[in-house]
Amino acid sequence: TSSYAFDIDCSDGFTSDKEEFTVYLVKNAAPVFVNLQNSTTISTTVLVGTTAFTVLVTDAEGDDLTFTMTCIPASCPFTIFNSGEIQINTDLTGHTTVGYDLEITVADSKNTVGPSLLTITLADINDPVVLTNLPSAVTITENVAVGTSVFDVSYSDVDVLQAHTFAITSSSPISGTGYFTIDSD
Repeated sequence: TSSYAFDIDCSDGFTSDKEEFTVYLVKNAAPVFVNLQNSTTISTTVLVGTTAFTVLVTDAEGDDLTFTMTCIPASCPFTIFNSGEIQINTDLTGHTTVGYDLEITVADSKNTVGPSLLTITLADINDPVVLTNLPSAVTITENVAVGTSVFDVSYSDVDVLQAHTFAITSSSPISGTGYFTIDSD
């Protein structure tokens, strides 16, 4: 019902007055997203607790608002607070996921709005190192002198300023000098 009509009577014992009084009900307006854009970008160098984005919402009645968020992929490095603030909750250094889709919902006491999508892209993510020339096997002659180079491994990495180290693991014994000992038995 959008309105109620009442008859109001007032009497002083001798005379009376009667008027009609109507109460109109205004439906609670749903919250409205103000600045939810399609995407934003942050650096992987920002610290845990840094605000990645603040979702602004208006509510005609000034109701308390509750924000919820679903993140894709599920391993989300972000948390949303009821202020609309989205904070970083994990160290982003070394992340290789390019971006996250945040499905954001806001609710007041009567209405739920959303989900609306915000994509947060990570700038300067750590690109993986790629071995570029490693064959599955190499053949060498028996009794090769210790210290002889068997193969020169090449790699590529978009992150050219990073230091790169190599490690060798094998089911064959490795001597303390880092060379393989090859047994022909």
